[in-house]
Amino acid sequence: MMLLMILLPALAGILLPLVKSKQNKHLVTTITLALEAMLAFIVLFSPERESVLFSMTDSLTVTLGVDKVSKLFVAIASFGFLLVGIYAYQYLNHEENDDKFFSFFLLSLAALVGMDFSRNLITMYLFFEMITLLSMPLVLHDRTQEAVRGALKYLFYSVTGAFLALGCIFFLSRYCDSLDFVSGGTLNAEKAAGHTTLIQVAVFLGVVGFGAKAGMYPLHGWLPTAHPVAPAPASAVLSGIIAKAGVLAIIRVIYFTVGADFLIGTWVQHAWL
Repeated sequence: MMLLMILLPALAGILLPLVKSKQNKHLVTTITLALEAMLAFIVLFSPERESVLFSMTDSLTVTLGVDKVSKLFVAIASFGFLLVGIYAYQYLNHEENDDKFFSFFLLSLAALVGMDFSRNLITMYLFFEMITLLSMPLVLHDRTQEAVRGALKYLFYSVTGAFLALGCIFFLSRYCDSLDFVSGGTLNAEKAAGHTTLIQVAVFLGVVGFGAKAGMYPLHGWLPTAHPVAPAPASAVLSGIIAKAGVLAIIRVIYFTVGADFLIGTWVQHAWL
């Protein structure tokens, strides 16, 4: 079910340019978004589970799973994209490049669902980067000078934030028993002893880095540049849904990797707030 929810919009997005008729392209997109929403509804009532797709090393795996957090964010993404997709048909009906828009629209949804189902930091980071690369063309859609500037600024801020977050993951991999998401975190107290400040700095960089996607200060400068130049449907999913990827990543780092107890009352909590 999890893999199907990723592959369905991904394959539809890849194959959509091969469909000749504009009406058929809209039909394929509608059916894909409707099926995705139906699958998300089924997932809401499915038991929690996880599955390893493949292993890069003995300790690094690409793993998907379902828990209460993933159910919430998958539901938001699937139903949100369905509503925006329906609106986008009329908005882009008279444009020549609407097929390219819907291709990247579906591919962005696939990457977003993959991140929602991620069960460790490695898997989440891979999909997090995909979201940036696949959603940038939505901002670039009009291909005006302002659109190019807005898309590049969105890319720069997102990649910079992801770079900070990657540094956080490197440090946490050394002091956590596992990078898998476990309620309460997996930080090893013995390994962390004497390195508290270093870990706090790493976590703060992760919060700021992932927060760039959510438009959190100080990496929020892309918002007023990218949103006015993007088509309204793109702006809707960027602000209402894709930005939640940053929120989800912060939740996973704080509550499922480090553990909130490690940060309560520290300078990280105060600076973050």
